[in-house]
Amino acid sequence: DEVLQIPVLMISRSLGERLLEELFPNVTDAEVPSSVSVTATLRAQRQGPDLVGVLGGGGLWYNSPIGMSRLADELIGMEYRRQLLQRREELSQSGDVLRIEVFHLAPFPGGLTFPWPASDAQRLRDGRYTELEVELALDCEDHLDDNCPPWDHELNLYLCIEGVSDPPAACHDRRLSVARWVTPYGREAHWFSSNTAAIPLLSSTEAMAGKGTLHLHTWQHYTVSLVFWFRRTSSLLPRSQMPLWLGGPFDLSYNPSHQPVTFELPPATQKVTLSALITGHGWGVDEDNCAEFCDHSHHFSVNGVTTGLTKTHPTAGNQDGCKTKVSFGVVPNQYGTWPFGRAGWCPGQHVDWWEVDVTQWLQEGSNTLTYHAYFNDTDYDPEPGGLEDDLGFPAEIHLASVLTFYSEGQRPEPVELKLNPMNPENSRSSVLFP
Repeated sequence: DEVLQIPVLMISRSLGERLLEELFPNVTDAEVPSSVSVTATLRAQRQGPDLVGVLGGGGLWYNSPIGMSRLADELIGMEYRRQLLQRREELSQSGDVLRIEVFHLAPFPGGLTFPWPASDAQRLRDGRYTELEVELALDCEDHLDDNCPPWDHELNLYLCIEGVSDPPAACHDRRLSVARWVTPYGREAHWFSSNTAAIPLLSSTEAMAGKGTLHLHTWQHYTVSLVFWFRRTSSLLPRSQMPLWLGGPFDLSYNPSHQPVTFELPPATQKVTLSALITGHGWGVDEDNCAEFCDHSHHFSVNGVTTGLTKTHPTAGNQDGCKTKVSFGVVPNQYGTWPFGRAGWCPGQHVDWWEVDVTQWLQEGSNTLTYHAYFNDTDYDPEPGGLEDDLGFPAEIHLASVLTFYSEGQRPEPVELKLNPMNPENSRSSVLFP
């Protein structure tokens, strides 16, 4: 008797017969006993993902036990990943794209910094690139869910600037936001997101002077790969950018702290874009479960015009609000409360910049911008009566907003940023910067 310690693998009969012939080439039919007694003891041992899909065009999709009832979401997630890989291949083959790899399989112990080279800022400016897509992959050890962080956390990428942000290389300054994501519950993730609003920051006078440091920050541990993909799509180049408002506690003090902004157009301006990252956070304290699970609205106006300048979150609080967005990048079949709709974000998804071309409403001379945030069409007055959960916290809005001015020109010039040094005590507060 012989005991073999081998894993079990199912193969076809024809392949098995060929394999036996190769293993025992000298055994004739006459030498094979008429009956052989074999006892097999099977022991379940998890060796890797329980689902591996081969994506059209190449690549693999890993995931863990899902059950047949959730297979549909998994297939939608595979299609998103296939499109993502196809997009990457298209960009790689294009001769009009600048690819800058920031991190490649870098251990991510909750924060990573990368000095933004002045040479890259110069290449970006000289190449007259006008669009930016950011590719981010979050991997876990052995691609196992058990090795992924169990909770969803906000993940931000900043370009910290010496003399402006504090600290100069590991800041949390939302005026200097490049991109934002929210990590998944116990899953890996891979996204493409549009972050064109950050090009003026990355090609600014300060960046070209070598004063910038990219800072990717959350509280979790992953293996991170991050790539910038720059493209040329327009003859208009950003000439200057003006930070507008930040967020803050969402209560009766919110709107009074966001005063109107008055400005004049720079010479030769041909286009002006309003861009904002807006996400609501806080739950379990207020009766309305704001600002993560309530539909707060954000209202901008340009010289009194409000048409097309309101951002709402109609799926916030819906039981399947995020589950319905798997085709838009939400990681399927996470743990926890991942299916529930949030205000401006979902677990396991990138956060899109909300952008509006406001050129048509501007005028020569003085212009005025206003901003207010409401819940049920009025200032938000939180009422106690939440879940009384120790993990809950009061409502707050995380906002980054900028106004970008574009014009044509024969010679690319560095972008002028209208930034003041950040007071360390106010680095996370709601303040207006001129």
